[in-house]
Amino acid sequence: IGRPAVRATELVREAVESFFDPEFFNRIDETVVFDAFDDGTAEGVTRKEIYDLIGRLKRRGVALDVDDDVVDFVRRKGFDPVYGARGLRRAIRSELAEPVARAVLTHRASPSGPLALRAHLVERELVFISVVDAE
Repeated sequence: IGRPAVRATELVREAVESFFDPEFFNRIDETVVFDAFDDGTAEGVTRKEIYDLIGRLKRRGVALDVDDDVVDFVRRKGFDPVYGARGLRRAIRSELAEPVARAVLTHRASPSGPLALRAHLVERELVFISVVDAE
């Protein structure tokens, strides 16, 4: 079952070894071969990063509920099959975190009061609804 992965690792090691001088190659402790990201992995990473954002907001008194269509929207904006997940954090920041910050400023009655927001898509546009705006 694990033979293709072992063979890929061997091929990479041989390629790296033939490319670099032996003096340099001997200084490399370990080579790691990563499998390409697929949509499922990208979705999992997107959900984890959004969960981390939700945790940071919660510590500041903001509860954020994110619909599944928003997760998919951010994943599509940030995931590229060629470059992998490099753009996911940037997409989360630009497509979700920054609009959340604007929504907090718009919907929060007092600077430190609790606030609950729900993020969802309406005609491919991210929209925030203030669910609770307590003092």
